[in-house]
Amino acid sequence: MWRIRYFFEGVKNIIRWIPVIFKDKDWDQNFIYEILKTKIKHQAKYIGGKNRHLSSKRDSEKMMLCYRLIDKAQEDYYGSEWFEYYSSKINVVPVKNKSNGYELTVTEISERFSEYFEKYPRIYNQVNSKYNTLTNKEKAILISNINAARCNKIVFKLIETEINNWWD
Repeated sequence: MWRIRYFFEGVKNIIRWIPVIFKDKDWDQNFIYEILKTKIKHQAKYIGGKNRHLSSKRDSEKMMLCYRLIDKAQEDYYGSEWFEYYSSKINVVPVKNKSNGYELTVTEISERFSEYFEKYPRIYNQVNSKYNTLTNKEKAILISNINAARCNKIVFKLIETEINNWWD
């Protein structure tokens, strides 16, 4: 009887994974993240729903934290966060000496990097002490890149330290 149940569970898994596998490409890390994120979400739902050991709810919460961090990494949330504190206007100007030639000029409208720096004071202090000659925009971009790298490190550190607990 268990073989029949396993067969139907396998068919259910194939159907559940078809959309993810169908969209999968070998292009970049986002597709790896999508497979990892899907597996973690499925397992978090299963372990949290079954509640078969004392820390199953907490393990499920950690998995969902990992899922959300992977989602942020895929969206480049931290890598592009500095844009929320910067406003500019891009102008396309034809170049007179070249046919079909254009020049892009960027005009800064406003920046609120002090708010961004207040959000990450420890990282800002590290960046500011090490790279004090950078402009505020360059510091914001550097902080953004540091945060994106930290997000990736946290995802894989969380998996590394917790994966042996993620079982039923």
